[in-house]
Amino acid sequence: MANYQSALVFFPGQDRRGQDELGRDWGDWGMGWRDSGGRIAHLPGDAVRHANRQTEAAARYAFLEAYGQLNTAIANNKDTSSVFRRGLSGEGLDDDESMQFFSILGQWLNTWSVMYDLHIERQLPDGQWFLVRADIHSALSTVGGRAFWDGLATYAFQSRFVAMVDALLDGDGASYNILNIPHKPA
Repeated sequence: MANYQSALVFFPGQDRRGQDELGRDWGDWGMGWRDSGGRIAHLPGDAVRHANRQTEAAARYAFLEAYGQLNTAIANNKDTSSVFRRGLSGEGLDDDESMQFFSILGQWLNTWSVMYDLHIERQLPDGQWFLVRADIHSALSTVGGRAFWDGLATYAFQSRFVAMVDALLDGDGASYNILNIPHKPA
């Protein structure tokens, strides 16, 4: 026997009557399951679960795409790349550059936080999380990244994300060095 879920949901006190555009009453269209004698529209439970999985996958890939777009925006603009590199290095930034650095690293952290939630909920593959985790460690292990995290970011995120990042930064957490990535052949 198939598992079915009701496609119509009403909350207590919700008006179940309506009228068409000419003001004609079209009756009680939202009767409950018991009232309908089992005639309410229903969907197989497998179809509902499949739709939920598709929605979850879309959310996962939306954040991966957003992360990629942010990285591309940094890479495609030398001035933005310079601000980001100098901010991570702890070099002096003027007020406008500090705002740019705050916006870039803040957006990375927002994205990482959501990706961490997706990982915890088993909606982000371990292989993808491994790469994101390395990015977190690399960026926040820099002088400027750590100062940003310690000075501001810990007040803006869920405690489980903060605990994960703190453990990552305080542990071995080996990753690449974002400020010393080989880019030219020797």
